[in-house]
Amino acid sequence: MTRHDYGGIVVALLILASQARAACGAQIAPQPPAQNLGGIETSGFLPGEPEGAEADLLRKAFPKTKPRQRIAEYINKAASKNHRASQILSRGRLTLLLDKDLEASCPDHLFYIVRYPQWPLAFSLPEPLGNNNIFIVEKKGTLIHVKDSEGLARVLKEMITATNEEEAARALFAWLRLSEELHQDGMYQFGEPRMIKKQQNDHGITISGAVAPKQQMGNTGEIQAELSFSNHGRLLSVEDVCTLKAGMRPICQSTLLLDPNPLVRRIAERDLLIMGKACAPYLQEQSAKATPALKAEIARIWRQIIAEDRYNDDRQTSK
Repeated sequence: MTRHDYGGIVVALLILASQARAACGAQIAPQPPAQNLGGIETSGFLPGEPEGAEADLLRKAFPKTKPRQRIAEYINKAASKNHRASQILSRGRLTLLLDKDLEASCPDHLFYIVRYPQWPLAFSLPEPLGNNNIFIVEKKGTLIHVKDSEGLARVLKEMITATNEEEAARALFAWLRLSEELHQDGMYQFGEPRMIKKQQNDHGITISGAVAPKQQMGNTGEIQAELSFSNHGRLLSVEDVCTLKAGMRPICQSTLLLDPNPLVRRIAERDLLIMGKACAPYLQEQSAKATPALKAEIARIWRQIIAEDRYNDDRQTSK
């Protein structure tokens, strides 16, 4: 293949991507969740019912909170002035974070994430919702909504204390875990957090650390955080710096699986296999509105992703 031929294929892909965006308009038209098409899991959409570890935790420690219903009510109220309220509810993915540092630092709180699809195009959501939403549930039933680092810092200053380096380290890692969720676009798989430095003196404790995504799909950068505590254990300040750079993302690849050009089909299939399980929501969206032939191709790609265990995030969440 000559350089001219390859350049022509690249141009064709760019044109097709542009056409796919134009077909979608300014935002994705909401679709009902797919019903387990091609083995793609669809559980976890609002409001859902608690299962497994989440159900056990609620029964033992938070018996009267009913967090999923509370979160659904909150989002429904936010969407009540928008005619797409039911679609917005159906498109949110709800997960409970199960993290040892969060549990140690905030034992009387549960942390739920509600994420809305950002690929191939992000939704236009009514205020106060964002693409990534943290819902904090207290044992007494109070619900707190956070969608950015500034709001999270204000809330955690009232929840977290640290009077020694061990407690400060747990608080730092808890912060980084939550910060991941605020910067997540559904395509990052983060590694374990690491300590950068810690200092304790008569004025209190200052501790910093970072977490980086695994270098898959071209993702680079990291999230750095520094927490400062008073000598009485109060969280005084949080600095959060994000230098994440997104790699490959699902845009129009699934629509090209039946392209007449075999090289275009090969490139599209390769991209989807590289992204693996991370592109499940995107594949759900496309499968729900695909022709039978394209639906079959998407299901084939998904079966291969599952069989080869591509992009497997084994951290604990309850969906």
